[in-house]
Amino acid sequence: MHSGYVARIVASNAIEFSTRVVVIFAYILSSVFLALYIMIDRDRLLGGLFSVVPKSYHVRLSRVILNLETIVGAYIAGR
Repeated sequence: MHSGYVARIVASNAIEFSTRVVVIFAYILSSVFLALYIMIDRDRLLGGLFSVVPKSYHVRLSRVILNLETIVGAYIAGR
């Protein structure tokens, strides 16, 4: 009876661990594809962003995006 209980706990832990591994792998894979999509289709995504933001904020949004490009670009170059 004791060995059956231990086997059940080991099986339960193995299933829980494998589920977590699959979830982590799915997150990593989706993050990579999302990053690639953003890099490849940047102009269309910016157009979509500007279509959602009111026109009175377009100049401010342009400055924020330009500053983000500079900051992130410098961070990546520093790495």
